Amino acid sequence: MWRDLFINVCILVTILFTVSQIFKDTGINPKSPIKLRILLGLIGGGSTYIIINFSFHVTNKVILDFRHLIEILVAVFGGIIPALITGIITSTYRLVYIGISYESIISSIAILMVSIGCGFISMSKTNMHLKPTAMFIYSLVVRSTVLYLLIPNKNYAFQVIIMLYISSIIAGLLIGYLVKYLVTSHNMILRLKYEANRDFLTGLNNTRYFDTKYNDLIKEAVKKNNSIAMFIIDIDHFKSVNDTYGHNVGDEVLRSIGTLLINRSEAIDIVSRIGGEEFVVIINNIKVNRAIEIAGYIRKSVEETKFFLSCGKYINITVSIGVAIYPDTEKNIENLKDTADTKLYEAKHTGRNKVCI
Repeated sequence: MWRDLFINVCILVTILFTVSQIFKDTGINPKSPIKLRILLGLIGGGSTYIIINFSFHVTNKVILDFRHLIEILVAVFGGIIPALITGIITSTYRLVYIGISYESIISSIAILMVSIGCGFISMSKTNMHLKPTAMFIYSLVVRSTVLYLLIPNKNYAFQVIIMLYISSIIAGLLIGYLVKYLVTSHNMILRLKYEANRDFLTGLNNTRYFDTKYNDLIKEAVKKNNSIAMFIIDIDHFKSVNDTYGHNVGDEVLRSIGTLLINRSEAIDIVSRIGGEEFVVIINNIKVNRAIEIAGYIRKSVEETKFFLSCGKYINITVSIGVAIYPDTEKNIENLKDTADTKLYEAKHTGRNKVCI
């Protein structure tokens, strides 16, 4: 018996790791898209199929395994819909595994009871940390009741039930620790991926992400004959802001500019901070007139905005913008950034607070 249950645990660990890789980019929870939750339910059903094939035969028609742990995990991460899918698949296979009989029918009903019950617990207002424990206790009560009903020798039934409780607690603690480790690792990886592509101050894309995305857009533009508009934006006299009010206020201004660029621009593929007070906006597949209109709108919005500071004051600032558009104003797409930078230089040295294209 212990050997079979140990194999069950090994299978569970393998399944957990595999499922964590399947959902590593999307994550999975009761509010995930329905397609993901259905997929989780199907995976849960397939997993119990494997578990049942390595179950311990208590009698000729009664088997013992850790399928209830899979039902709990599916309910915790996916809610009632995948739990029900897993339950239907598992109960159906339990009916045909040894053959239709009184024992298999009762066992199948118990499987559905566990899945549905765990699904409803997942939807309840119970504390999130208590839900797995409640599901665990509920599933053990259902399974131990069924074992007591189906095993003729009641002394043997008590022994099997005690074994079920002991092994389930050990396996549950191990699986719980592994799940916590996988979830923590997943969240850390997602956070690192996010931070690797974000400017820490403004939350905009950073230079690394800009370079990667820009190169991708260049390839796509050449392949599909798309246009690309690039705005390089520089805050006028930003050094005086830092010198007058301090770097903390300068940081406030940079964050405000980042928010304004996101709110004032449309159909944008990239908004990045690529230098101290320098930003870049890239709009894919846009006409010249519309690009000039958006650039002018950004310049005017900054000029008319009162930037309120934490010290209680507000300041007005302006920006200079250099614009280049492939293939309308720059035929060589490789020179797009250099051309936009040249036009920015022109705007800075011909009066500032203007757009040059």
